[in-house]
Amino acid sequence: MRLFLLIGLYFVLSLKGVLADSENEIRRGVYPYMAIIYYADESVVVSSGSRFVRSAVLIRPEWLISSSLETNDTQLAFPRKTLLARVGAISLDVNFTFNEDEDEQEREIIQIVRPTNFSASSWWYNDITLLKTLLPFNMTTAVGSTALSPKRDSVDKTCYILVFAKKYANSSDEKVLMQLAVELLPPSSANCGAYYRKDTTICASDSDENKHVAYDTDFCYGNSGGPLICEGDVIGLQTYVNTCKPPYLYQLMSAWDDFISCGVDDKCLLSQCANICEDIDKDTVMTVETNKVMPISTTEAPKMLVMDMPSEDTSEEERISLPETTKAKMTAGNESEKPTPTASSTAEVTTGTETTPVAITENEDKSTRIIDSATSWPKEKFEEHRKKLDEADDSDKMERKTNVEAQRHEVKKKARNAAASHVTGVAGLFRSLSFGVLFLTCII
Repeated sequence: MRLFLLIGLYFVLSLKGVLADSENEIRRGVYPYMAIIYYADESVVVSSGSRFVRSAVLIRPEWLISSSLETNDTQLAFPRKTLLARVGAISLDVNFTFNEDEDEQEREIIQIVRPTNFSASSWWYNDITLLKTLLPFNMTTAVGSTALSPKRDSVDKTCYILVFAKKYANSSDEKVLMQLAVELLPPSSANCGAYYRKDTTICASDSDENKHVAYDTDFCYGNSGGPLICEGDVIGLQTYVNTCKPPYLYQLMSAWDDFISCGVDDKCLLSQCANICEDIDKDTVMTVETNKVMPISTTEAPKMLVMDMPSEDTSEEERISLPETTKAKMTAGNESEKPTPTASSTAEVTTGTETTPVAITENEDKSTRIIDSATSWPKEKFEEHRKKLDEADDSDKMERKTNVEAQRHEVKKKARNAAASHVTGVAGLFRSLSFGVLFLTCII
């Protein structure tokens, strides 16, 4: 009987140990708003040499909120580099493998919004960024948005942070989504340190609940921008200005209501939000800048910057290939040797590496006129330049293309491995149960 009790106790403790190892790991769909931000280009790294990554929270189908993407030792690669957002993931490997079969979704970032007074040299004071995706995320059981809490009275309560971290320091290269407990401290410089800022930040220390949890102590790297959750609500974002040492600092969401409202409603350019937020777009619109109107001289007509006119020796075939604007000027030149003085200005259209000056008269809209390059340049020059533009455009498209398709071939392999591992674990558990039942039957 004593032997039976010892074996039963060993079985219960073993099972409890298995559950304890995974109790801090997050199942898919528990926190569907948890996201990561990273660059498709693997060469974009932080000062330590590791690949750039941030955590984030999905607050609308097309909007996420995270920490700053630029610090005093990390430059902002956006919009030159393609920035991606992924939601629905509960694990990350070193290759950032995308698992579409596991309900993960990925979108390209086309706009970031940050505080107007943001400074890379003191980024921790405004460590918050809004990110807009090209297409909204599809809301599923694994992917969903959440509202930010206006709470400010969670002091002295146990809260949780979500981080992607290794279960053990050197166990594998894969990071899993975990929740770690933290104890909020009364907000003050004495408790929170020199980086604390009144009304916008709070801080916390380690919780005793984490003493029996095995995880990498360098969990903070790559998890800036992750959520601080108190009583089920997201009340803050993680800011690791002290690296992984407490007290941990958090941006308080209730302090950024105006910034969030101006950003997600696209009002940063309006007067009421101009001093609150600024945005950076992925694709900039080409504009035509004009000089001031040239004064009219009483002695001679103003000189206009136009294309070189063909000489009288130009053949008829070459004249036919010239743009219509050039033909018109040739005709005007034959009718009168001296042009009539008119007020004019010039605009420069810059495309690629060449600049073409084009005359604009006083009757034209100088701020919105779009110059058709096909009728502004000679045929040979236009074709050569157009070829260069096409090559540059193809290169840009290759850069902007996400790595989703390239990674799909790894999905099935990883899914099969995960399924095999799950089956092996279940089989081991059933063998243990069968052994216990058999042993009990023999004794009885």
